[in-house]
Amino acid sequence: MGGFIFVPPSVCSGDSGGPLIGADGLVYGVASFIYSPDGRTEPRCGTAPGAYNEIFRFVDFIDGVLAETGTCVPDAVEECNGEDDDCDDAVDEGCTPLGEPCASGDECVGGLCDDTPIGRVCTSACDPLRPAQGCSPGFYCGRQGCNGFCLPGERGEGLNDAACAADTDCASLHCVDPGDGRARCLDPCRADAGLCLAGEVCAAAAGQCGACVPRGLVVGARGLGEPCEDDEECRGDFVCHESAGISACASACEADDDCGDGFECRDALCIRDRRQGVGGTCVVNEDCGDGICAAAGDRRWCTAPCSGADDCPAGFDCTPAGAAMVCAPTGALEGERCEGNADCVTNLCAALPGGESVCTSICDAANACAPGFECTRTGSSAAAVCIPATPTSTSGGGCAAASSSSSGSLPGL
Repeated sequence: MGGFIFVPPSVCSGDSGGPLIGADGLVYGVASFIYSPDGRTEPRCGTAPGAYNEIFRFVDFIDGVLAETGTCVPDAVEECNGEDDDCDDAVDEGCTPLGEPCASGDECVGGLCDDTPIGRVCTSACDPLRPAQGCSPGFYCGRQGCNGFCLPGERGEGLNDAACAADTDCASLHCVDPGDGRARCLDPCRADAGLCLAGEVCAAAAGQCGACVPRGLVVGARGLGEPCEDDEECRGDFVCHESAGISACASACEADDDCGDGFECRDALCIRDRRQGVGGTCVVNEDCGDGICAAAGDRRWCTAPCSGADDCPAGFDCTPAGAAMVCAPTGALEGERCEGNADCVTNLCAALPGGESVCTSICDAANACAPGFECTRTGSSAAAVCIPATPTSTSGGGCAAASSSSSGSLPGL
């Protein structure tokens, strides 16, 4: 009556929230209050009847809270939705497995039936621009335009520019003839997402997906982060922006969130960049996560205040810079000459095409290089590294650091 279960005297102070358990072992209510039957006498524990709130009115709410905490709440029927509805430690039993033909999502493990490159099958969504992620072992991310579907099979081992006959021949899962008559493995991209590396452009119309190809193969407007010589080469309202010796198409922005992965909003433009940690090369203080671009001669690096060597990363000492103490490199910085990995604060020494070796670091489209460096494919095409846009050499000199808008001027040693 009225959402309550009334019982003989059994509820006392402190019992609120206690369960009312039936003979069948189920919980029917929770203790709420005691009351005076005649409405005149003061109800007392042990003599006054009590009332329990009926819980059936709140079952959906209770189930929702349990589900949020990770507790399995059994339903009457197992559905094909990627969940263990009946709490038997089996998910979607009786449903059509991934990769098998289907008519609708109601019958599929995970609940998705879609038209894919191998027909209408049970599948799950993945990102074709990141084909190494998102699919279970034994499946690869097949593509259809900018959509991706997990399909039975494995991705291949073909590196960028390797000849191929099918997507599954390639580590990038993207085998395409970019228009020169030679099908080969290429990195997938989406126009204006800035996913291609130095000297490459995305061969796709605005909003569409395609492949990263050498800039000389594509005639037409360039997208975000792609090389340019003037504004006319850039798509739409993009402008050709030069920064630290590198010219690329840039879009307008108000904050970093307006730009994609690997881009930051600088001077109201999205440019390929990431604020560097200690040891990253820099031009101005805004290039650095800690806001300090230190200088010693013609060397510049991002630094941070310190009180001892333990405050600095490996390869750096805590060094006086006027009245301040900052982290200074003990080895070669990125872009400086080296003979082996041990010479570099980045622990990576790579040979340039001309034969000179410089300190560098691994990069990709989402992990941009420091200002003045471009993410360039290695000869093996297995990885890309940061290469100086213009030659960089080492030099000594005193250390200076500042936290103003440009690097510079605390007295050095």
